[in-house]
Amino acid sequence: MKICHIANYIPGYHRSSGGAEQACLNTIKALHTQGVENIVTATKTLKQPTEKEFYFYPITISEDLIGYKLSFIKRIFYFDVVSLFSLRKILKKIKPDVVHLYNFDLISLSAISAAKSLNIPLVFSVYDYWIFSSDKGITFNDSWLRRKIFNHFIKKIDIFIALSQHSKNLLIKNGINDDKIKIIPLMMDANSKLLRKVEIEPKSIIFAGWIQPRKGLLVLVYAMPEIIKKIPEAKLYVFGMKEDKKYREKIDDFIKSNNLSSKIKLDDEADKAKSRDKYFSTFNKTEILVVPEQWQNMSPVIIAEGMAAGKAIVASRMGGIPDIIEDKISGVLANHDDSFDFASKIIELLSNQSYSDKIKENAKRRFNELFNNKKNAEKLKDAYSAMV
Repeated sequence: MKICHIANYIPGYHRSSGGAEQACLNTIKALHTQGVENIVTATKTLKQPTEKEFYFYPITISEDLIGYKLSFIKRIFYFDVVSLFSLRKILKKIKPDVVHLYNFDLISLSAISAAKSLNIPLVFSVYDYWIFSSDKGITFNDSWLRRKIFNHFIKKIDIFIALSQHSKNLLIKNGINDDKIKIIPLMMDANSKLLRKVEIEPKSIIFAGWIQPRKGLLVLVYAMPEIIKKIPEAKLYVFGMKEDKKYREKIDDFIKSNNLSSKIKLDDEADKAKSRDKYFSTFNKTEILVVPEQWQNMSPVIIAEGMAAGKAIVASRMGGIPDIIEDKISGVLANHDDSFDFASKIIELLSNQSYSDKIKENAKRRFNELFNNKKNAEKLKDAYSAMV
């Protein structure tokens, strides 16, 4: 069986990548053990991937030809004609049995058009709710025209992969037929660099993710003065990527005005090679992972990684997160926009070692329950087979 996986980026080969791309790479590695032939198409990389688990074909996009971003056009229409012709050429050459799409952004609409024009079955893994509503507030992105355009393409998808029952229910609520949805949890490649046993730095906290409003770093930063009042030695390590400049300015201004520079260590080049080792070592030594999502994320990869590493996790009570974290058992849930709630949950963990240790122990147990790669890869392979 030959599967063509389409994503915006490939972790380790582009300057930045997100959870959906990491999930794509993890899925490929799990499928490889099941004898699946994997091909990846993504935007042009910094270097040619040489992984044994897949072959790589770069997609040409409009920016490659004209040299600058058509951000306004993309924001409205999300359709790149150049990538459509590039993908059609690639798909004709490799002749995959199924196309598996991981992002609904950048090259998604052209990927759907290319696959369906060649009558290739199409699978879409849903990692957030962006296909139904933008994360920018009530703007053109949430307009009647956007919904009309997106619904036209959504109808062309043969199978949707939801990560949990919550995610499936939301897809049904947004008009997707029940029989087109398969529930298959994330496949996780437990990165050995994130599982190294090191000495834990007491009272340490970590945030890792995009420095953008939807990831909620500001909620956590606002919580820090309250945490420090109760736990003076507490320290927050931030490893961020691809920042929103205005949002970053708010964070910097709050840190400066509250004299928090010694308590909040911010590295916004976490996606660059020179910072990756620093990130891994910091991740391993911290006690608490905080995931203050502000948007309906299906299942943040960072939570699964934190569970695998046995972290005490405090995360937003929204989206698919409560399907993963059993509140006060395998992690702790907080109101997504309430800095005081996050502060109180973090303080409780930092103040009560036996409680924190129990959460960590249960996090590992929960990881092994949910993220069984062999079982989940077999489910996905069965879904592919039913389409061919």
